[in-house]
Amino acid sequence: MDQRSVLRAAAQLVRFGGVGLLCLAAGTAVLAALHDLAHLHYLLAYALAFCFANVLGYTLNGRFTFAARLSRAGVCRYLLLNGTLLLVNSALMKALVDGAHMWYIAASLLLAALNMPMSFLLHRSFSFSYSEEVAALPPAAGDR
Repeated sequence: MDQRSVLRAAAQLVRFGGVGLLCLAAGTAVLAALHDLAHLHYLLAYALAFCFANVLGYTLNGRFTFAARLSRAGVCRYLLLNGTLLLVNSALMKALVDGAHMWYIAASLLLAALNMPMSFLLHRSFSFSYSEEVAALPPAAGDR
């Protein structure tokens, strides 16, 4: 990997982190509202908040982080990957909340922090891959 590619990946990681923080804040607000105000079970509230944050994340990461055209193939890959993460994270959430007696918000934040590096690599190489059906737009401002 040449220096330009490393710098581009680093810039993408920073933007991915920023988008992730925004989605984390939005998702956490939805989680708290659904559980505390709407009185939904924490796992159902977590799944709905996870879906909300991921729709927001796909849109923002596609445009801002990876400067890729949003496509059906890309959204399918994104949803497949995040559906898998949702299943794994829901089991971990249950273990943390019911088994370890952790506060559901703290468990959600811990899982988000643990997922970030792996999620970046997976989305960069799988969801927003630069294949024929996901044509790259001009470089984002941070990549010039």
